[in-house]
Amino acid sequence: MSQYNSNWGSHDQLQELRKANMALHRELDEMKERVGSMHYKIVDLTDELEQRISELSVALELVTEDRDNLRDAGNSLMHELEACRTTLVQAHSDISRLRVYLAQGAEL
Repeated sequence: MSQYNSNWGSHDQLQELRKANMALHRELDEMKERVGSMHYKIVDLTDELEQRISELSVALELVTEDRDNLRDAGNSLMHELEACRTTLVQAHSDISRLRVYLAQGAEL
């Protein structure tokens, strides 16, 4: 073993440190590549999710509008039904009175 520099150790030790340093740089480069790949996947997934959220928001608006329209139509039908019920009660009352008049022999 030769003496390279007493402050840094022998030449062989420096060579081993350089090899280890290069291996760490290669590993770091691989990690950067994997992180970059993950980043693009995350960006793609985020774009897909934003698109899906947009589609679901539009669908929710349509369903809400349909619900409101159906509620309005149901309320309108309830009012018509109530009006028909009132008319039927009045008609029943009129028919009952006419039956009484007919039973008493009254002429119409």
